[in-house]
Amino acid sequence: MKFYTVYKTVNKENGKCYIGKHITDNPYDGYLGSGKVLKRAIKKYGVENFEKFVLYIFDNKEDMDSKESELVNEEYLKENTYNLKLGGEGGWDYVNENGFAKNSEHGILRALWYKKRLSIDDEFKKEHIQRWQKNVINGWCKSNDPEIVEKRKQIAGNAFKGKHHSEETKSKMCKTHKGKHIGDKNSQYNTCWVYNDKESIKIKKENLDEYLKQGWIIGRKIKF
Repeated sequence: MKFYTVYKTVNKENGKCYIGKHITDNPYDGYLGSGKVLKRAIKKYGVENFEKFVLYIFDNKEDMDSKESELVNEEYLKENTYNLKLGGEGGWDYVNENGFAKNSEHGILRALWYKKRLSIDDEFKKEHIQRWQKNVINGWCKSNDPEIVEKRKQIAGNAFKGKHHSEETKSKMCKTHKGKHIGDKNSQYNTCWVYNDKESIKIKKENLDEYLKQGWIIGRKIKF
């Protein structure tokens, strides 16, 4: 005989819990759950620090799914829980089977799921960062210029931390900026605003005395 159960697994160390469903021949078979975050927590704290409570036992899958859906709702997911998706058939499994891109609600569900998992699963967050760095290096860093590739790799992986420019690189940088003032690339450099009773204009500072002699005033006036 099959038992369709809804259970709660609780971490005795911090009170964090997981609600799930399980089809089994024995409702008290010691099964704690299959959630990825829950499994990692069990590995971290030890199975002896988790306790399972069978909340409901049904004789059919529909009632089991309905009860899990009722318990694992949006409000519950905001609590201190290992659950990452809505309960019942409308959660992440449903999105995988039916395609999240076909419906905007599925896209929202996936975004919420991903955001929550990043916030509570350190291992997943670490893997996410590693995937991002790999994608950046393999995709964004494509170039025929080895210097550009190296610079982009440094940005992606923070590879330059604790390192220094070589003397050759310093020499190139010096030649590039030789003879240039630090403000040369700033569009506002060496300019100022002046106004009269009709308008405000931006001028070169070298021409300031000439404008002042004509009655202009230093500053910028918005309303006339």
